[in-house]
Amino acid sequence: LAVWIEATTSFLSAEAIVQADTRLANLIHAFWVPWLLKTFTYVTALGDPRVVALVMVAALIWLWGRKRADLMLGLTLSVIGNVATVALLKQIFHRPRPELAYFVETSGSYPSGHAAISVALFAMLFYAAWKLKWLGPIKAALLAVTLAFLIGLSRLYLIEHYLSDVVNGWLVGALWMLIGIAVAEWWRATGPRPTLPAPRSLTLPALASALLIGLAGWQLADYEKARNVVVAVVVDQAVTDIAQLFASGAAPNETESVFGNPLEPINVILLARDEAHAKEAMVKAGWTEALKPTLSALTSAGIAALTNTEDTDAPVTPYFWQAQPNDFAYQKPTADKSLRKRHHVRFWRSRYVTPEGLRLFVAAASFDDGLDWQLLHHIDPNIDAERDQIVKDLTAAGTVASTQMRAISKPRLGQSVAGDPWFTDGKAAVITLKPGK
Repeated sequence: LAVWIEATTSFLSAEAIVQADTRLANLIHAFWVPWLLKTFTYVTALGDPRVVALVMVAALIWLWGRKRADLMLGLTLSVIGNVATVALLKQIFHRPRPELAYFVETSGSYPSGHAAISVALFAMLFYAAWKLKWLGPIKAALLAVTLAFLIGLSRLYLIEHYLSDVVNGWLVGALWMLIGIAVAEWWRATGPRPTLPAPRSLTLPALASALLIGLAGWQLADYEKARNVVVAVVVDQAVTDIAQLFASGAAPNETESVFGNPLEPINVILLARDEAHAKEAMVKAGWTEALKPTLSALTSAGIAALTNTEDTDAPVTPYFWQAQPNDFAYQKPTADKSLRKRHHVRFWRSRYVTPEGLRLFVAAASFDDGLDWQLLHHIDPNIDAERDQIVKDLTAAGTVASTQMRAISKPRLGQSVAGDPWFTDGKAAVITLKPGK
């Protein structure tokens, strides 16, 4: 046990795991919308201790009425063992909750108790439904997996847990569910045993179970918890030598995927008063801001990609810089008027500010020159040409006060998110914008 705890602690504290968990949490937070927050609040309420207790007692009463001591024993062992294990692991690891959590939570983050109970209780109930011949094995398994997935997903969307918390919660719940099933099957197969006194009819157990399920439903409908107030404290940092800032490693000179894989380099740095100033310059240069990846925007982009038509504000795949997804992105169509080929650039609002009070908006620019069967864009390997195109467009629009080419890394080769090779001379265009309105 000590060896397992040490190995798990090392896993959770590994830089790659911490960064991947943080990137995913930051990405999800960028896509919060009211209706999904409300929907997943109801889903996550299924794992609330009050709901869990009511559902479990209702199930035990019903199983008592059906004279299924085996299923009662298996369910009780699965839930109690799971709850005890989760509580113990939370105390051992005491992992902090994500800072962006939607609700206030006081227990540790690892593992997810909601994900664990989604298997230990609800999947066990679907197993019981199969044994009672209410559901076929395939339907019971599909419903169990679907509900467990949705409850785990709700914890991720509400950022109450990191991905590693949820996955390990599922594993803990699955372990106790299997133990519960094994004990239930053993009890059933060992022959007659002393049983609990059974009711004369199913009426009383049915009424009691229905009442408890009704109370659980009321808890779901009335579910609410204290909201977490996220106070973003970003301290601006003065910078005088931009090239040294990146070359020294104080600021990353390349972007990353959600899993931490290195992607295209930072090759454009806009010096602007604020975000509105930077966006105004890009619009004047003939670029269109890309939409956030909502369901409707992704659907529209998918249709445009499949039909080889234009979608001027289609979303771009989120990239990460300093564990944060790009704050905004711009694109520019080509003469082909197709989503498959487009100029695009992703921007991050950095904390770095020049002595003149201009903020650094770092960017990664590249050119999409095709689409594969996975709907992943392929990029032109000469990403420096796209950097130069942005300089040309902004200059032609009359928005540039000065442009300097600064070496922020060594010349190198790399790969895009789709595996396409690219090369760069390691320089970034540092573009100082003229004062806006």
